[in-house]
Amino acid sequence: KTAQEKLRCKERELDDMRNKLTEQQQEKNERDCQFTTKIALVVDALLEMEGVLREIGQTVEAERDSQEGREMEGGKEELKEEGREEYTHKELNVEAEERERAEEHERE
Repeated sequence: KTAQEKLRCKERELDDMRNKLTEQQQEKNERDCQFTTKIALVVDALLEMEGVLREIGQTVEAERDSQEGREMEGGKEELKEEGREEYTHKELNVEAEERERAEEHERE
């Protein structure tokens, strides 16, 4: 072979190598793009889940606060009732004592 033929052969080999490298780079870019797309989808799903979990947390917290509020109101009512009962008890005791004093005075 002549030097020119050898040179053309080497140029073809170089062109083939360049083409192969270009093709490999394009495939790598496509894989990277697909990977990035998948990551974006996962991030979107996680953000959506975070929002849902936050809503659930707020609902649970509101329900707990509501339950605590009802329990506190119930406790207040119980205290009011107990207070009324104690007051009524005291009134009855005072009335009974007054009657006893009055009866004692009458006896004297």
